[in-house]
Amino acid sequence: MKKTKNKHDKFTIKTFAKGRIGRRLVLATIIFSSFITLLTTSYQLYFDYKKDIATIDGYFDLIKESYLESLTTSVWMYDEKQISSQLDGLIKIPDMEHLEIRSGDDRFWSSGSLKSKHKITHHFSLVFEHRNKEFEIGELSATASLDNVYDRLIGKALSILISNAVRAFCVSCFILLIFHLLVTKRLIRLSENL
Repeated sequence: MKKTKNKHDKFTIKTFAKGRIGRRLVLATIIFSSFITLLTTSYQLYFDYKKDIATIDGYFDLIKESYLESLTTSVWMYDEKQISSQLDGLIKIPDMEHLEIRSGDDRFWSSGSLKSKHKITHHFSLVFEHRNKEFEIGELSATASLDNVYDRLIGKALSILISNAVRAFCVSCFILLIFHLLVTKRLIRLSENL
């Protein structure tokens, strides 16, 4: 009777060591590593999105600080060729999609075209100073595309997700290997000695 019970106990310990614990550990490791992978990928994408938006805001600041005064002068002088040249130069700024100037007397100049579904538009007043008086002579509207930002994020999402998943998988395999070497083998030896 004792031998049968002892064999049954050995079988139960081996099954418990090899089957249930191993499966539970594999499942828990996969779930946890998947959660960590999604969390780190989401954080990285949020960080990259904020960085891209800050870069676009930097382009708007660049227009305001470096180009607005010369554009204002060109509009004041009605230098059509110079205005077109300046707008065509500004449209080459990354993610810039459309620029237009509307003067106070209904004149209109533009470069680029509005194609994106998602965009950011900034408006800059064209204020010309003449004989210590300021004249608001028009407005520059600068539109940057967010579609390019989203496309870049999707591309990054795939590469980040794959690299994080591979890293998590390698760590999970290493944990399972260590568990097998340090715990499972000892449980099996222990069950054989019973």
